[in-house]
Amino acid sequence: MRSETPTVALLPAFVGPALIAVYLLTMQGPSDGCFRPLANPNSKVTADWSELVSYSPPLALNLPPEVVEVLKIKENGYGPRINLDYYSITFTKHPTLSPSAFFLQMRLAFSSFVAGSTFENRFLPYEDSAQPNDPVRKRNDEAWHTAEPLGAVMSFVLKSIGLSYTNSLLYFVAEQGDVIVGCSTPTDFIFTTLKTKANGYHPVAGNRGFGLKDNGDSTWTFYTKGADREVAVYGTRKASNFIAKKDVDAADSEEAVFILGHRFWLRFFPEVITYLEKQNMKVIQGAFIKNNSHRYPYPLTAPEALAAAPVLRARRYPQPPTASAGVNRPSDR
Repeated sequence: MRSETPTVALLPAFVGPALIAVYLLTMQGPSDGCFRPLANPNSKVTADWSELVSYSPPLALNLPPEVVEVLKIKENGYGPRINLDYYSITFTKHPTLSPSAFFLQMRLAFSSFVAGSTFENRFLPYEDSAQPNDPVRKRNDEAWHTAEPLGAVMSFVLKSIGLSYTNSLLYFVAEQGDVIVGCSTPTDFIFTTLKTKANGYHPVAGNRGFGLKDNGDSTWTFYTKGADREVAVYGTRKASNFIAKKDVDAADSEEAVFILGHRFWLRFFPEVITYLEKQNMKVIQGAFIKNNSHRYPYPLTAPEALAAAPVLRARRYPQPPTASAGVNRPSDR
């Protein structure tokens, strides 16, 4: 259950009564999601990303022991730029499933969207070991398979060696990034990047939301919206982020991490399209938004910083499920 009472006490001390009133009004609209999709999917107004720029999982979320640090855009970011992006695809709605039921089905298919045909990338529950009965992996997998996977720690294999073109278990992970679900509803959720015990720092510090929207015209839109900066490790960029430069043109080397991230999502969404087509859900022509990925000067200017001040509605965050908790696992329809 999620509390419907906004946590005004968490607002910064400098926010006055007028802004608090605006915040309360914005939280009382028809949307009860973790974040908002862009009204204009091609927007370049940085304030449209404000809730993700300012977001951090609340203290009420009980972090599992594998999490060393939750990475924040301001405190853990490196350099004078921030990446703000938005990708979406619109398609005919499922003939029988509700948006929440289909979103769960899509979320449980993320591993296939990430792996694609080459299997160079993977998406899997965070684990402490490669043992088949690893309790940490089991706990995160069970959390991910719930309707609202709060606290699930998941791993993106961003680059691997020896895995391309074969679905083999024998591969070397050259780059991995871990994330936690810090906010979740039946139709959207937010990943926040982490430093973990097993895999260290994610390449970027920030937040990425995913959601499914009913457009009211027999179509739905699946979207992802991200805000992140290159991660700072001891005051400089992560070592593997230097290595990433060799994968892009020299002129783009300072944006290598973001460019590689953009390429990742350009591989992800065609897999989503294939998934939809197999279920006879028609993708609307021209409705694939794939080029709204840009870098902006950081810190953001005053209006954007002011817009970022409100925090998300208070929610009740349970303890992460244990390996023996017996979490009910929905079927992968």
